[in-house]
Amino acid sequence: MTRKILIIVQLLTFIVLLGCKKKVVDVNKDFIGIWYNAAKFEGSGVSTGYKSIEIKDNSAGEYSDVGEFGNTNFTGKARIKGSVLKIGVKKFKIDSEPKLIGNLGNIWTMTISGEAYYTNRDSQDGIGVYCFNEQLSVINTGTAVIQAQMDGQPVNLLPNATIKSDITCVGCQSLYTDNRGNNFSFYNIGCINTLQVQ
Repeated sequence: MTRKILIIVQLLTFIVLLGCKKKVVDVNKDFIGIWYNAAKFEGSGVSTGYKSIEIKDNSAGEYSDVGEFGNTNFTGKARIKGSVLKIGVKKFKIDSEPKLIGNLGNIWTMTISGEAYYTNRDSQDGIGVYCFNEQLSVINTGTAVIQAQMDGQPVNLLPNATIKSDITCVGCQSLYTDNRGNNFSFYNIGCINTLQVQ
């Protein structure tokens, strides 16, 4: 009888261990940070509604849905099991794990439950300085004409001339390349100064 009980206890312990969710920091430390949906980066400086996910390095988590008429918050340990992120009792489907985007700045994105979230890892608050509708802008500081492409459109960049991307949507990629080996990729998150090429 004692042997049967011991086997049952061991089997139940094994099943429980298999079913346990792991702390986010034990699965993928790239989730650590304060993440915002695109609404936080859009508008005139005062956002009336946005969503955020904060995950600390001890796996403490908070989800906030800040609306014009009220807020929804969930807090608790951030845990992952398979493709599900759980903060307290709130569950999210992980569509894509955190990844660095572009080669300007330290901007990361992840997609959770069908929505893209962003963070600026060069800033403690995940945002940095607000720059609304910031566009990729490049100036030729040299003395020769540069053959360039901005978002797939060819252009001759004259000395002291500036070109600017027409892409202004948050999280949308702007691309610049030229015959001098310059290659810039920017996703309209965070601030950039006009880039100099020659």
